[in-house]
Order: sequence, then C-alpha cells, then structure tokens
Amino acid sequence: MTHGDYVEDSLNSTETTETELGTITLSQKASRIIGIYGIATIETATAGEGTAAIFRLSSEDVDLAPCKFPAQVIYGPAGTLADNAHEFTPKIIPVNIPVRGQTRIKCYMKLTKAQTGDCRGLVGIIYE
Repeated sequence: MTHGDYVEDSLNSTETTETELGTITLSQKASRIIGIYGIATIETATAGEGTAAIFRLSSEDVDLAPCKFPAQVIYGPAGTLADNAHEFTPKIIPVNIPVRGQTRIKCYMKLTKAQTGDCRGLVGIIYE
C-alpha cells in the first residue's frame, strides 16, 4: 500500500539560509520511500527576483546523506493578484530508500536568492 505525507511552513525569504519545515514520521509498516517532492512558492513575485530552491532530507533513524534535491518553484503574480489560484502537477522524484517503521525524517528548504515577498516551502514523501 502506498502512503504519503508532507510538511509545509514559511521560508526565510530575506536570506538564503536553510529553513527547517518540519518532521515527517512514517507509519509503523513503512518499508521504503519511493518518491519525494519539494515545492517553493514565491507568493508575491517581484520583477528581477528569479530564484531556485533546494530541499534536503535528514534522519537519525536511517542514513540519508547526502539527500539534497532541486525543488519546483511556483511564482504568484505581483500586486493584488497574488492570491489567484495556480494549477500545477508536482514533480515527483523517484527514489528507492529502505526505511523502518516510525522513521522520522526532517525536511529543510532554502532559496538561492532572497525575495521581497512572502515564500512558503513544502516537502512531501511517498512511501510503501
């Protein structure tokens, strides 16, 4: 059976330092991670502030190092249209990482360039 979970939080948009988004605890029956994804949302895009984002996974329960991947970046329109809905399909990165039940995985994200507007990060894990 396939399961999924994610964490989401505000990113430190004025610096390019890594932000801890939270910890995902896999179910008791988890045996392997089969997919991961990361999404950085630049909620109010500003001209000339293009960026990329990187997400990282770490765990004291299983050896994941190194585990850094490019994140998908989604820009909101500038000005009063910033909250308009966006439709997209997350880009799932296939992986094959053996795990034990109740494995805890910390999720981090950072931007490569500081942003004027608010930013959020989301990291998800798909597992069996």
